[in-house]
Amino acid sequence: MQSIIERLKKHGINTDTFCFAPYVNVDLDQSGEVYSCYRGKDPLSNWKELPLDVEFNNENYRNLRQGLFNGQKSSNCNACWDAEEHNSASPRQMFLEQMSKYSDDTIEEVISSIKNNPKQGNIKDLIRGEIRTSSLCNLKCLHCGPHSSTQWIAQLKDKEIFDTFKETVGGLDSTITNENIHEVFKHTLNSISPYTTNIKKVLSNTKILQFAGGEPLMDPDHLSWLDYFVNVSKTSKDISLHYNTNLNINNIEKYFEHWKQFNNVIIRISIDSSPSSYEYFRRGGDIFLIETNIKKIQKEFGNKITLQGSITFNMFAAMEWKEITHWWNVHNLDFHTSLVRKHPTSAIYLPDDIKRECQEEMQWCIDNIYAFVESNLHKEKFIDYTNDCMNYMMNSTKIGNCMSEKSISYLKMLDRKSNLNMLTYYPRLKEYYK
Repeated sequence: MQSIIERLKKHGINTDTFCFAPYVNVDLDQSGEVYSCYRGKDPLSNWKELPLDVEFNNENYRNLRQGLFNGQKSSNCNACWDAEEHNSASPRQMFLEQMSKYSDDTIEEVISSIKNNPKQGNIKDLIRGEIRTSSLCNLKCLHCGPHSSTQWIAQLKDKEIFDTFKETVGGLDSTITNENIHEVFKHTLNSISPYTTNIKKVLSNTKILQFAGGEPLMDPDHLSWLDYFVNVSKTSKDISLHYNTNLNINNIEKYFEHWKQFNNVIIRISIDSSPSSYEYFRRGGDIFLIETNIKKIQKEFGNKITLQGSITFNMFAAMEWKEITHWWNVHNLDFHTSLVRKHPTSAIYLPDDIKRECQEEMQWCIDNIYAFVESNLHKEKFIDYTNDCMNYMMNSTKIGNCMSEKSISYLKMLDRKSNLNMLTYYPRLKEYYK
């Protein structure tokens, strides 16, 4: 059986840059911006202002598709090029793998269509849609920011915090100040749009529908979105429903009846650290509420809902791999990771000797995974994701036996503004935290 790479090469398609995402995926941001995937940098349209089914073949989309087809490394895809340079799995590679799971006829039909007209996409061919309907969130996580959390918007009204955030994290337009930040981001608070029905109709034809945030389960409109797929379009049996959630939600039961209408539900719980340091990294969170909700879901659904523990791989998670692995296993969570890339909390900014210690501990977890995890599927995922995180961390630029200055500046600013101290949770960094 031919691999997806072999199939693409057979058709003369450049496999070093080609990506299925602009043809089969949409990522809809809380701001209204439309991206090729969750790592895409350049907005291609705006779902709150324009009809997506029409915009799916606008000039931005067509140029991106043609460039990747022609072998160009688009700046839109810098996250993928960065991951691949670090010998780490990229979203581009994940989309290639995802396509390989479909039938030979489906794959051949999609590839032939792309080869005949690389610029053109068909909205009916969408396989996956990810939507962030709101930036409403109850946490202020260290790797996050105002785009995805209303708690961060409130935090950045403080000028000192704003200035340090802008200098160390970046990503804020030059017109944004600590005084106007609430006004700038007010349009991210809800999914109000004249094209909401258009979006729901488009997403009802996908095979994978993922809600993220903010915190999607806090969105007061979320039940109405589920109502559409269950009662209006009646496509819930054909959709695999996915979530990225912090699961710090009271009355989680209110979603149970809707979730029962979907054949497949995957809940990815963003935890990002060990229980002992959870309050430091995911500020405002309650680890005991998460554990309560996990037990409620498992009691109600058993194995009918897949629960994944998710780590946005950061410098602190790297130092806690053993404890995280144990906690995931205690709660029978599937394993998932994504990368914190160039943020001050990225693992690439750890001192080189700490990185080596982390690598040894992570490798120990791989070597001893059979003592932690019973499920073979969980073992395979754990090993793959752990290797991926290690590769990204260890293939980064060496910074010596010191901690990145921007990491120190960012963390000390947050420590000054809270009743928390990083060294209370991570004393092994004491000699570097100067």
